[in-house]
Amino acid sequence: SPLESHFSAIISVIKFRESVASEQQ
Repeated sequence: SPLESHFSAIISVIKFRESVASEQQ
């Protein structure tokens, strides 16, 4: 469903930002 696709995209962005933040520490 479109909502599931949107949610999956949000999760991907969050995980990406977390990985970037952990690399900067």
